[in-house]
Amino acid sequence: MRLQPLSSSALPSIRDFLAMDEAAEAVEKRRKRKEKKKSGGGSGAGTKSAEDKVNRDYQRIIRG
Repeated sequence: MRLQPLSSSALPSIRDFLAMDEAAEAVEKRRKRKEKKKSGGGSGAGTKSAEDKVNRDYQRIIRG
């Protein structure tokens, strides 16, 4: 026996509700990523100094 949705329910199915929730999360995630890039908090290529790059290369050589 399969359960029938309530006739007075505003949502037609739980699948629709979950899909809406996932879409909202994706939008929120995208917005946060955009804000992070806008503020310069992301790991962009221009954020490291020359000294940081030299130290990174040195560590790579040491570790093999």
